[in-house]
Amino acid sequence: MSKIDKTFFKWKPKIIDSIIELNESKYNLLSKSLIEEIKKDEESSYIGKNGTPWVINFENDKVSSIWYNRNSSFIINKTEICGAFYEEIKPLVESNFESLNTKIKNVEEMKIYNETDVLYIICRDFFVTMIGIIKRKPNNG
Repeated sequence: MSKIDKTFFKWKPKIIDSIIELNESKYNLLSKSLIEEIKKDEESSYIGKNGTPWVINFENDKVSSIWYNRNSSFIINKTEICGAFYEEIKPLVESNFESLNTKIKNVEEMKIYNETDVLYIICRDFFVTMIGIIKRKPNNG
């Protein structure tokens, strides 16, 4: 059985070069051709052009979460994070993002946390398999 580790950090958007930001309008992204709509049965999902980011979720037509996986790219200081051995990139992540692991220990706690937006790193067998940037801070806060 594989080991899954989850770590949580305070999200700072200026650290990575992303064309998609939290709270951005779905219609703005579509009109600029920055995202693609993928229709499956009666549901739609959204991805970034060329698969980066891997999945974009919306709430009230605003970006609520952005997900990256091994088939997409998440670069900090010219270092690819997706697919990397976590112990090797951990100092890089920790030097760029403030840890929230004392405030958030699991997904249930993250769902009620609303002080900042969250960078959520998921590792399987010590390798980064998924990264989420999740809207948690209210717009008026």
